[in-house]
Amino acid sequence: MDAIKGVGKSAGSAGRSLGGGYKARNDIVDEAAAVVGHDASASVHLPWSGRVGPEAKTLLMLAQRYGALGVASKGSGAATRYKFYYSRASTGNWFTEVWPLWKVSAWMVVLAFLGFCFFGMKSGAGCFGVGALLVALFGPRAIVGYRNSAIAGRLCSYSYARESYPLMLAGAVGGLVLLEWAYVLPWNLGKVSELFGGMAGLLAMPYGVGDFIYRIAKTIFTVGAFAAGSVLAYQVTAGSVINSWLMTAFRDRIVFVEPEPGTWFHKLRTTGPNRSSGYFSLGFIVLAACALAIPLLK
Repeated sequence: MDAIKGVGKSAGSAGRSLGGGYKARNDIVDEAAAVVGHDASASVHLPWSGRVGPEAKTLLMLAQRYGALGVASKGSGAATRYKFYYSRASTGNWFTEVWPLWKVSAWMVVLAFLGFCFFGMKSGAGCFGVGALLVALFGPRAIVGYRNSAIAGRLCSYSYARESYPLMLAGAVGGLVLLEWAYVLPWNLGKVSELFGGMAGLLAMPYGVGDFIYRIAKTIFTVGAFAAGSVLAYQVTAGSVINSWLMTAFRDRIVFVEPEPGTWFHKLRTTGPNRSSGYFSLGFIVLAACALAIPLLK
C-alpha cells in the first residue's frame, strides 16, 4: 500500500478550466501511477507518448507523489492537444509551462541578439526591456525546473525538454546581467526605435536575397549551437538531480522497476553521477558571478 499512497489525492483538479480551451488533466498521471502502484509489470500508456518504459514508470510514481508534473489538454480524440508544467500546483501557469528545446533556443537566440545590440548601442532602455523579458521567460521556469525538469521534461511529449534546463538557467542569468547594464548605461531611448527601424529595413532585403539567406543560415547555426550546448551541459550536470530522485524512490518505498539499459537510472546504478559535474557547475557559477559583477564595476 505504501507504493500507491496518495494516488488520486488531487484528482479533483481534473477538468478545471484554465483558459484558452484547456482543462487540467492531472488525473491522467494519477491513473497511470495507480496502475504502476498495483502492478509494476503492467503495461502503462500515456495518451501523448504511448507506452512508457521502466524508468518512466518510476518517474510517474514520483510525479504523482510529489506533484512534479502538471498536465492540461484541449480538444478530444486524435485532435487532443496537451500542455505540460513543471509542477502540478502550477498547472495552467504560463510562466512554468514546459517548453521544447527548439522553443527555448529560438527565444534565447532572438533575445541574446537584441541584448548584444542594445549593449553595443549603450541603450539602457533597450537592455532593460530585453533583460526583463529574459527574466520573465526563463526565471520562473529555471526556479521550478531546477528539480522537476528531470521528471516533467522526461514524461512530456517534447523532444529534449529536460535538456533545455541549462539554456533556461543561462537565459535567466543573462536577463539579470542586462538589467544591471540598464542601471549603469544612459537610457538612450531613441536607440530602441533606431534598432527596430534598421531591422525592418533588413527584412525588406535591401542587400539582396543572398545576404538575407546568409543571415538566416547564421541564425540556424546559432540555434543549433545553443541547443547542442544545452544538451551536453545537462548530460554532465543533471546526474546528481536525477540520483536524488532515485534515492527518494527507494527511501519512500515507491515501486522501483529495474532500469533498462541506456536510461539515466541504469547509468547511475552502474557508473554513478558524472565526476566532472562538480567542476562544470563551479565553472558556471564563476562565470555567472563575474557576469553579474562586471556591470556594477562600471
